[in-house]
Amino acid sequence: MSGQTPQPSQLSQASQPPQPSQPPQPSQPPQPSQAGERGRCTFCKISDGIEPSNIVHQDEEFVVFPDMRPAAPHHYLVITRHHYTDVKSLTKENIPMGECVLSL
Repeated sequence: MSGQTPQPSQLSQASQPPQPSQPPQPSQPPQPSQAGERGRCTFCKISDGIEPSNIVHQDEEFVVFPDMRPAAPHHYLVITRHHYTDVKSLTKENIPMGECVLSL
């Protein structure tokens, strides 16, 4: 079959022109598990970057943002990145966390 143009599948990898690389895609925020309370918790969604909010401070443990319905000119919510069902689920081991909130 001389004289015929080889098909692309017959060409070696080296003889093909280089393909442009795709630009890196922006990383997506971590998705909370859809099972359990964390997946339904609005505060966890804000902490994970899924629910929009005007975050004024964040670190490894806490996220701070203005309340949606402020009762004062400077009404901010300080939430932990860890999901707690309610205040009754806190133990003595959580005291340092509470003290840290006061220092923010």
